Amino acid sequence: MSAPSAAPSPSSSASPGFGWATRFLGDEYVWKARKAPVLLVALPLFFAAGAWVGTAHLLAMIPAGIGCFLLGVCGHIGRIQGKSREEALWAGWGGKPTTRMLRHRDTPFSTQKLALLHAKLEAATGVKAPSPRAENTKPDEADRIYEGYATYLRNATRESAKFPRVREELVNYGFARNVWGLQPLGLAVALVALVATGARGWWLWKDGASQGMTTPIVLAIFNAAILLFWLFLARENWVRQIAEAYAARLLEAADILFPNSQP
Repeated sequence: MSAPSAAPSPSSSASPGFGWATRFLGDEYVWKARKAPVLLVALPLFFAAGAWVGTAHLLAMIPAGIGCFLLGVCGHIGRIQGKSREEALWAGWGGKPTTRMLRHRDTPFSTQKLALLHAKLEAATGVKAPSPRAENTKPDEADRIYEGYATYLRNATRESAKFPRVREELVNYGFARNVWGLQPLGLAVALVALVATGARGWWLWKDGASQGMTTPIVLAIFNAAILLFWLFLARENWVRQIAEAYAARLLEAADILFPNSQP
């Protein structure tokens, strides 16, 4: 059995009048899923700089610094780091979330719901869904078919206006995956920035400049919060929960695409 071919990609739902902005700034996914994680890595450095040079000088640096940073390479960095660790992530879970949900042996769905979902995807792609016996006999071949089904659904649900929940969960997953991919770097940067911010506060305290300690203390608290985020939230289980939510929304889209199909 061969894997299903991908559906044609729907046209973009972005407003034609704002095409220039999309080309210059990037779409919602690029900003939230790729650039926001890298900004989260860089943010403690701005807080540390603010503790040493003062917030007035820091505010003068932000427009040019953040503008060049975000519109330049940071989106690519976030995606590269997230994608580079994604395969290992899936392997640790026993496969991609959509693939596992489509398997007879791993699915969270009832037997009736899975049979209906298989029937819809089989009718749409022209590729027969594996039976439980076929899946057990040739699991790799069955997984290729399930991955083909998922590819078909991703291509068929690209129009965000029609499938807003799929798009929302896709953005959430992209953000979580890329944050997790950047976790070692983010942790190191946040730790260094916290030490630098604390050092400024200590320096002012040693010199008796207690009035100037408010800014370093507040910025140190911000950096400590970011450090705790990298330590306790940006973990594999967090990514898995969001990935499974995206997989569930993607598979549910079959009910919208093929509302009248029966097994």
